[in-house]
This record gives sequence, C-alpha cells and structure tokens, in this order.
Amino acid sequence: FGPASDPFVVSTAVKLPKISQPQVSERNMDSVRVSWIADNGGLNLTSATLYTQLEIEPLNEGMVVELAQQDAAVGAIQSVLVVGLGPALEYRFLVKASNALGQSESLLSAPVLTLPATVKTPIIIRVSTQTVLVRWELWTGRRLTQTYKIRVKTAPIAAVLATTYDATDATDATDATD
Repeated sequence: FGPASDPFVVSTAVKLPKISQPQVSERNMDSVRVSWIADNGGLNLTSATLYTQLEIEPLNEGMVVELAQQDAAVGAIQSVLVVGLGPALEYRFLVKASNALGQSESLLSAPVLTLPATVKTPIIIRVSTQTVLVRWELWTGRRLTQTYKIRVKTAPIAAVLATTYDATDATDATDATD
C-alpha cells in the first residue's frame, strides 16, 4: 500500500459563547420563566449565570443555572423558572455563559411586570353621614395597605354599603379626614 500518511486533522475556530436576549414567559405574582438560546462557541459551556434586576436597582449577584450535558450544544434553548419575586414589580434579566475561553456578552431582557397579588376582602374602617372609609390589602410593589374614602352625595349610606365598589376608580385617601 505504500508509506503511511500523516493523520488528517480538521479543526474549527473556537470563540466565546453567545447568548440571545432573554425572553420571559409564564408570569405569576412571584415567579417568571426566563428562556434564552445559547451558542457555545465550539466548546462545552462550563456555566451559565442568570442575573435579576428589580426596576432601577443594580444587577444582583445572580442565580447560578446548572447546565445538563445535552444543553451544551449550539442553539440549545435554556429555560429556568425564577421564583421569589415580588408581586406587581418590574424586573429585567441578563444571562451570561462561560466556556474555556471566557464569559459571553449578553443583552438585558425587556422589562417584565409580575402579576399583582390578589385583593383581600375590604374592611369598613369608619362610617359617617357623608363618607365611608374602606381599607383592603393590595400589594402595589411599594406598600401593602391602601385606604380609600367613598363620598356619599345623595344616596343613603345603607345603599352605598349594599353596592359593589370598583377600586380602580378610587383616589388614594390614606391620610384623608372627614
């Protein structure tokens, strides 16, 4: 057959990993699902870190995302459920991945608002001839208890107490007096 030849070697260029802009789905009042697409840069990914940002605060220390072996392929969709968030707050997310060459660059996700908490049963605080002071718990992201004053113009107070009140049109009257 002739003399032995040198082995044929094919090599591909390796580079830093690339991460797509994180996408958010499955919004709840205390959790969201964050997904992204990873390009490993030709080397196995060694780690991925998910960073959360609450409104205008700086990025926190991050949540380490463990990668399964099959997740290290080019174009693999990564997804993690982020829990422990507050209701009715705006968050952004950033993902960075690492391979043997270093860490990826990444884009922040679009802002996402967690769902508001459920409203508890209203409590009548005070009733006078012209007003009803009502309080209920609703987490707005800034404070928990809201107090609203309902003015009675022509209806008797019993009629007001028997009707349903829509708080979406209420004005905040936390420090209002009669």
